[in-house]
Amino acid sequence: NIYFSDCKNDDISCRRKYQRKNSLTDLHEAVKINCIKSVEYALASGVPIDHVDHAKQSALYYACERGYIKIV
Repeated sequence: NIYFSDCKNDDISCRRKYQRKNSLTDLHEAVKINCIKSVEYALASGVPIDHVDHAKQSALYYACERGYIKIV
């Protein structure tokens, strides 16, 4: 299943693999621009769905906060 990962939020090497210096993942960025195709690509590429940014916000939080129902 592409929506779940063996990678845990406290796994430093995993965070380095998926997070940028601004603490966002490709999934966060895709949600921010409300692009379903980019969200699907990020998930298919293995970006963990449960990673959080510096403020402890997940990509799902961003989608809910912005009212992006199709992404949620």
